[in-house]
Amino acid sequence: MTSLQELVSKYNFAQYNGYISKVSGLPDMYGAKIDIAYASGESIYAHNNQDCFIPFEAIEELIELFNK
Repeated sequence: MTSLQELVSKYNFAQYNGYISKVSGLPDMYGAKIDIAYASGESIYAHNNQDCFIPFEAIEELIELFNK
């Protein structure tokens, strides 16, 4: 079973940390957001409501992980 941390590492989500791009007036369903909080207090956060910066393969694997 793949863990969430394995996916975070595999797709290098940390590279997006701090990236924020927001255009007013776009519907909430557009773009993508990563918001990961670790027990240590560290976090990874990124948001872009214009473009889905998360690779499609990562989205598929995240859906599969959380549907189990």
